[in-house]
Amino acid sequence: MAVGLGAWVHHGLREALVAAGRWESALSAVQYQLLHGIAAALLGLILARGGGSGAQLTGGWALLLGALLFSSTIFIKTLAPALAWVGVATPWGGTLIMLGWALVAWGAFKSP
Repeated sequence: MAVGLGAWVHHGLREALVAAGRWESALSAVQYQLLHGIAAALLGLILARGGGSGAQLTGGWALLLGALLFSSTIFIKTLAPALAWVGVATPWGGTLIMLGWALVAWGAFKSP
């Protein structure tokens, strides 16, 4: 999903977003979604193979949900300024991302 959105932003929307002064926001949304989506997928693979802990499983879900919430609200604000009110949810996505990383790290240090 992040790759497709990134391609659309770069190749289909770049000129319009630059002209509107919203290019940086769109890039941030793509980068956060891609990075944390990959992290959640890798963590899922580790957990599926019997590694990891419950804290890491919870952290993986928090990363995934946080990245989706954070990025999607930025995309909505960027592409449809009339819906900028959805931006009130952006910090919740960021908080879930931070919580997710903290749980993943805690689970890694706590595991034998």
